[in-house]
Amino acid sequence: MRGRGRALIAVPLLVLLTTTGCSDNSRTPEQAVDNGPTEAIAEDEATEEMMGTGESLTPKQMIAEYWATTKKYDLPPGTRWKGAKDLPPAPDAQGIMRGNSYEEGWGTSTAESEWMCHWEREWLAQRDKNAKRAEKALTVLRTYPETHDWTISDQGIHDNYTAMMAKAELGDPSAMAYQVQVNCS
Repeated sequence: MRGRGRALIAVPLLVLLTTTGCSDNSRTPEQAVDNGPTEAIAEDEATEEMMGTGESLTPKQMIAEYWATTKKYDLPPGTRWKGAKDLPPAPDAQGIMRGNSYEEGWGTSTAESEWMCHWEREWLAQRDKNAKRAEKALTVLRTYPETHDWTISDQGIHDNYTAMMAKAELGDPSAMAYQVQVNCS
C-alpha cells in the first residue's frame, strides 16, 4: 500500500511538470498575436545593434524595427500606424510549438508596405474630391523606389508598381484599386 501512494503522487507531479513547460516558446497563439502596446518598446531596443549582421530578429526586435521605421514616414491625415504583429507560434517538424524569428528588415518592410497602402488609399479617396491631397499622395507614392521594400522586391513588383503609377498619373484608378484590394488588408 505504501508504494501505491507514491505512485499516486508521482503521476500527477509528472503530468504537471510535462505540461507546464520551461521555455518561452510555450506562449499560446493569442499571447503571441497580442503584442500589447507595441509602440511602447524603447527605441534603444530597436535593431541598431544587429543591423547589418544578418542575424535573425526576435519578435521584440522586429517590432522595434517596425516602430523605428515608422518615424521616417508621414501618413495621410486621419490615418495611423497599425503596428507590427508577432505571428503565432507554429509546430516544428517534431510537432513542438515554436515561436518565430524574423529576417532583418521584416519590420522595416512591413512598415513601408503599410505606408504605401495608406497613400494608395489616400489617392483613391481624394482623386475626385481634393486635387491637392490627391497630388500629394501621388508625390509620396513616387518615392517608393527609394525604400528598403523596393530594394528587396523582385522585377515583377517593380513592373507592377511602374504600370500602376503610369495608370494613376493618367487618372486611371484600376491598377491601384486592385493593388489595395490584394495587398492592403
